[in-house]
Amino acid sequence: MHFIRHGQSTFNAAESMGDPQIPDAPLTARGLEQARQAGEKLKGKGVTRLIVSPYTRALQTATAIAEVIGASLHVEPLAGERCLYSCDIGTPLSRLRKDWAHLDFAHLPREKWWPEFGESHEALTARVQAFGEKWNAHLAQGDHALVSHWYFLNALTGHDFENGEVLTRKN
Repeated sequence: MHFIRHGQSTFNAAESMGDPQIPDAPLTARGLEQARQAGEKLKGKGVTRLIVSPYTRALQTATAIAEVIGASLHVEPLAGERCLYSCDIGTPLSRLRKDWAHLDFAHLPREKWWPEFGESHEALTARVQAFGEKWNAHLAQGDHALVSHWYFLNALTGHDFENGEVLTRKN
């Protein structure tokens, strides 16, 4: 099982002074490099598909990883971040389809697909459980990896992820 936190975003780079008000924050140059390094760590591990959150920083991270390992991307809204900060306000579905025309966003339920602001811990836990029921068998096979966010990955694994970190666990 492979779990990857997105690379450093513009929000992450600026958050030491509080919420910098950057909706759906993209990667910084450092974040893009972290994504490429994550791809190098996954080389030779048999990953053929990346399950990825619909947020821009996760899509950019997964795209960079996919370029290194030759994997396809599957956009999964269940793997999105807990909506607590400005960076957790997503990009509307119509714009994602335009900006990422090569990806399939059919699994996004509506134009505003991200959780309500201030998503509760209980709601996040329910989303993580639904994700597990849908994807755990694929992740356990090792041919899929997940690119997501701190809160989601922490709730799923109990691990405290750094930007761009790859966590590999045996089944």
